[in-house]
Amino acid sequence: MSKGEPTKVVARVKEEELNDLYDWVSSFNLSRKIKNIHREFSDGVLMAELVNICLPKLVELHNYSKANSISQKRYNWNTLNERVFRRMGFRIDKRHVEEIVNCKYMGVEKVLNTFKNQLHKFQSSEMEVDASGSLGGDDQTRSFNEEESPLAEGTGDQSSQSAEFLNDEIVKILRDKIFNLEKLLKIKVSQKQYSATTPVVAVGEPSHTVEGIRSKNLSLNAKV
Repeated sequence: MSKGEPTKVVARVKEEELNDLYDWVSSFNLSRKIKNIHREFSDGVLMAELVNICLPKLVELHNYSKANSISQKRYNWNTLNERVFRRMGFRIDKRHVEEIVNCKYMGVEKVLNTFKNQLHKFQSSEMEVDASGSLGGDDQTRSFNEEESPLAEGTGDQSSQSAEFLNDEIVKILRDKIFNLEKLLKIKVSQKQYSATTPVVAVGEPSHTVEGIRSKNLSLNAKV
């Protein structure tokens, strides 16, 4: 793809395009059955799988983990934005990310439709490059390998802001994990304290056995 102004995500998807889009997405063998497209795509994992099927050189699936927390979902989508969508010539802004991670209606459809349109352009441009032989195999592999971090390309403000945003998301995720671990530790401490204060009844003591109780009753009856 030639570098230039990135394509904007479509503002809306027409009804006739929407049905074609759903059929197109359903034609792929993804890891989850799509019952609710907004919920299933909210963590970005299926989007990464879709890219991996269409353009395997652009994405490494191990970089995207299934998530329930909003912060991890944001991280996945921002990683896709920086490492995949940018190379395809389009970007999604924070507003679109928030729509997707919060399962808003038509949030992911707009991004999927944009991806589908850019995919055809990207594949066409790659075919032209292969035909002209302007790029060697090794250079092309290095160019499209996701492991080569886009944040290392240049020192512009945009790259710095993107790196800072991703770092903030990582910090949020780590804080959530620490909070959950502290909460689990408190529960375990409370359980130990409760066990320590609960009297232990010796099973073998006569006063608490059936025979012990029966002996006490006989003794009381004899006194009466």
